[in-house]
Amino acid sequence: MLKNSFFEVSLRKLTADSQSVGKSIDDYLNKLADRLEILFPLSRTSVQVRDLLDQEEAKQSVVMCGFSGGADSLFLLLWLKAHYPKLASRAVALYFDHRTRPRQNEKETDFAGAVASQLGYQLRQGAAEGSPSRTEEELRDVRFKFFEDEMERASASVLLLGHHADDMAETFLLRAARGSGPDGLSAPRPINTHTGKVDHRRVRPLLNLSAEEIRGFLTEEEIPFIEDPSNRSDRYARNRIRNAVMPIWKGASDRDLLLGVGRSRMQLEEITDLLNALAEKYFPFGFGESTLTENSKTIPTAVLRHGLQQWIGHHGLSVSATLADCILEAAQSEENGKFSVGSGKWVCLEKGSVKYTERLVGSDWDWVGFSPESTLFFPNGSSLTCRLVDADPSILREISCGNVDRRTRAYLSITNGEFSGMAVRLWMDGDRYHPLGAPGSKNVADCLAERRVEREVRVTLPVVTFSGDIVWVPGLEPSDKHRVSGSTERLLSLTYQSA
Repeated sequence: MLKNSFFEVSLRKLTADSQSVGKSIDDYLNKLADRLEILFPLSRTSVQVRDLLDQEEAKQSVVMCGFSGGADSLFLLLWLKAHYPKLASRAVALYFDHRTRPRQNEKETDFAGAVASQLGYQLRQGAAEGSPSRTEEELRDVRFKFFEDEMERASASVLLLGHHADDMAETFLLRAARGSGPDGLSAPRPINTHTGKVDHRRVRPLLNLSAEEIRGFLTEEEIPFIEDPSNRSDRYARNRIRNAVMPIWKGASDRDLLLGVGRSRMQLEEITDLLNALAEKYFPFGFGESTLTENSKTIPTAVLRHGLQQWIGHHGLSVSATLADCILEAAQSEENGKFSVGSGKWVCLEKGSVKYTERLVGSDWDWVGFSPESTLFFPNGSSLTCRLVDADPSILREISCGNVDRRTRAYLSITNGEFSGMAVRLWMDGDRYHPLGAPGSKNVADCLAERRVEREVRVTLPVVTFSGDIVWVPGLEPSDKHRVSGSTERLLSLTYQSA
């Protein structure tokens, strides 16, 4: 149970005289700071963080501290008060109530207020509106929006966070599972810059301290802190890593695991900084241009990949790791392609040039032009590739024997220039076409139903058209008008890969 008086237990050690409680709190805090300085000297904090906090203290700046009332953020307030008392006297603790557990949240909010007051910190409190967010990302986003609003109000540009070495190791595993590169694997950094509503630096002084050390200190000093029961839930990926993987990983390691991960993180940060420097050489105009490069084939793969990721991030695009790899490979091979990266948003490749556009000629994904030797990548992760191929005997034999899987491939007989009006769109109610071998036109929806294609899948299928006429839908036969015969010399090959 949380106590309204933060230092209730510890104060009993110092005095039983209620009239001297105020003086006892000051005495206690001074002694606590002395012990913290001895056990956790500044030498255990990165040089970059120390230099930045020295500068902020000299400038008499106001800094913000993310504060949940939990062990890590509470220790951060104590650490700042011990090592940078002048800075702490101007610091503001930011507490945000997610309202995921209404009754308990109210008690925790009261506790946070009591803690901040007795430590001498200003406190700003915020709360979620409406129904509570559910995912880790949603919870973090709404919390940091509150942080940035308060920083803007106070004209602050530094936000201190209580991330420690265990958080760093957990993040490393989470990012590795997602296929992150050096930039992602070097998170969280001691200092990183965020741009947005408020340009600010996020500072993590505790990255070289373990969760065990932090909690051990608070327990030894009999300092209460909030224990969020959601941290024990398997609902969140980070919790599963923390509760199931980290103990086994630490137990199996034959050395200081957190020290090793910290050193790897530092080297990955150095590699990222090197890639940033090289990117400035190969992309002298930065990443704000709609067109990235016209000589991607000459750029080292690591630099090109890093540059593409920076460019994608600069434009605020939503791109999976698989799609990013596809864009990279297409750029290196100088393929033509159009990659859907959101509603009406496309990354287009032409002869090695990578271009971002928010609208192609005509419309967005409702309709998009298509041409041979290119690939379209759709929002659901599927893709459609178009190639011009010679009608050699092996292909003609495959077609005549019915060995072409209509779910993934179609061959169309074409005349010169006929594909100039080729386009791709989504299926619509009322679509009709003339299937191969049928006596006349049929409703596309009926054909898909006969093939037992569920409506949920049907609405995601690309419809290939020539000048408005449907020539193929994955899962169905190609258009009878473009049937392949023994005299066909050139074919249009269409390959569909589902998500």
